[in-house]
Amino acid sequence: MNYLQGWARKVHRKGKYLFVHLDDGLNNSGNDKDNSHNGSMLQVVIPRSLCHSVMVGTALELSGEWTRSQGSKQPMELFASKCKPITDNPLCELLMFSDVEAYSVIREKLFRVYIEAVIGFRLSCDIYTIKTIAETSDAMRQRLHLRPLSSNFRSVLRLRSQLNVISRQFYEKEGFIEIDTPMISCNDCEGAGEAFLVKVVVSDFIHELISIIYSSAIMIVLAQEDEDFFGDNRFYLPVSSQLHLEAVISGISKVYTLSPAFRAEKSLSRQHLAEFRMLEAEIAFLDDLDELCSFVERFVRFVIERLKQSTCVQTDYNNMSNTFCDQVVIAIIVVDFFFCQYSCIRYLIALCK
Repeated sequence: MNYLQGWARKVHRKGKYLFVHLDDGLNNSGNDKDNSHNGSMLQVVIPRSLCHSVMVGTALELSGEWTRSQGSKQPMELFASKCKPITDNPLCELLMFSDVEAYSVIREKLFRVYIEAVIGFRLSCDIYTIKTIAETSDAMRQRLHLRPLSSNFRSVLRLRSQLNVISRQFYEKEGFIEIDTPMISCNDCEGAGEAFLVKVVVSDFIHELISIIYSSAIMIVLAQEDEDFFGDNRFYLPVSSQLHLEAVISGISKVYTLSPAFRAEKSLSRQHLAEFRMLEAEIAFLDDLDELCSFVERFVRFVIERLKQSTCVQTDYNNMSNTFCDQVVIAIIVVDFFFCQYSCIRYLIALCK
């Protein structure tokens, strides 16, 4: 007996059986942009006597036996002897269906209309799958809890995870020590960016609760204690970990950090995010710029070569790549980096115009 757990990514009914494409999110298992199958999705055949219907997004526990697939898109499939739904499709909760499995044709149409008009998802007739519109619309940004339902976003998360792992492998190989820098700091990193000021905030509910139980005099004391939490110093969220690392290299010669950074800049572009992760490193006894440039080149090559060796990562990348990115990746691996002065770069850019 074989046991499987995961989410139904695609579902279609045929006669007495449900054909479910199951995925646990750990590997690339299909593409939501179309209804085609890329050969990596696991198919489960469920007799409808075990489970009358399954919606996309439903979490399932299954057990059964492996059999040769009747179709050509996968060599094997699991024929289920037990099927236990764990949770329903989270999209259904938006309509607060009382009984998802017994929803009527009218509810089905209302579900499609609601999701397409309000949430920005386009649902096909037979396969309830997130379409391209969800990948690019503001609806996905405004509902962060729904983003993992998108294959593109799952690919981004897996790529980020591998990038973090490989980056740490490189710095460990080079003899660096990883430093956990503080998230609350009294320095703004020499004005490297606009910083978020950290303050203690007591919610309105707590204020109302205390005002009911205690006197107004205690409320005044509470407010004063909130303002004096850090004393006379001003504390910020870090715009950079540079100064902390520079302090550490007075005793440890090679250090790095991969930490969140915050910039109080009102922008939604990729160039000016309010929150992001930044890799920073410091090396003591280094006074040769060419040596530093060579180190950066080794790091970039190491990361790209390791990512290309991963079959799972390569599948994720292929779903999102374009011709320009492909050319850049090839060039980075086979062509030596070109180093020149800033004035030379400006001259070359002017020639391109």
